[in-house]
Amino acid sequence: MLEEIESKTELEACAIISQTGLRVAHADSSVGPSIDADLYSASPATLIALGSTVTQTLEYGELTEVVVRGTKGYTIITASRDVPFILLSTAKKAYKLGYFFHILRKTFENASSILKEVEIGEATY
Repeated sequence: MLEEIESKTELEACAIISQTGLRVAHADSSVGPSIDADLYSASPATLIALGSTVTQTLEYGELTEVVVRGTKGYTIITASRDVPFILLSTAKKAYKLGYFFHILRKTFENASSILKEVEIGEATY
């Protein structure tokens, strides 16, 4: 599913991550050799936790997306309180952001039906 949206759009680095920062699934291009995969997974989870606190404090409702804009592109993080996972993607072009939001929301909705069945247990070391 992730590889399909990458092949049909200009979205890159698509991954499903637990809200605790564990990478669950990713497309082949999601982590290049110069990117720390653990940091790539943990950072969006931290942003979702912070964003959720902000939206709850301001009484803006449930957090659904976080968009991070850099000088060379965008990171789009899609979340839902119904599943303990997030969808992460990046895009270099701003003029298609609305289209990307639509694709990512639809993909996350489809993935959520699968992810609802996944139980996350406590970590044991």
